Amino acid sequence: MVGAVVTRLVPEDGPHANITDFEGLTQDQRRVLVASSVTFLMGIFQLAMGVLQVGFIVVYLSDTLVSGFTTAAAIHIMVSQLKFVLGLSVPGINGPLAIIY
Repeated sequence: MVGAVVTRLVPEDGPHANITDFEGLTQDQRRVLVASSVTFLMGIFQLAMGVLQVGFIVVYLSDTLVSGFTTAAAIHIMVSQLKFVLGLSVPGINGPLAIIY
């Protein structure tokens, strides 16, 4: 997931995202900067949610709902990574009913 953000903000071809700290950095240094920034920000979010004890919401969710959500998330991640594992080039489809295609 971090790789998708890095690829979007620092693409192989074309201009990179308009980030001020990118001046004078190589492509690899830009990617490391984006990856470390995203990782640090997610750590801050998790720390804030832990301090605010946001986990109490789970008490109100049924075990079946949590299990179904976890299974669906795992399947979604697995399917989204298949094109990279198999080395396929899958074109993106936009528009109405794109989820079916």
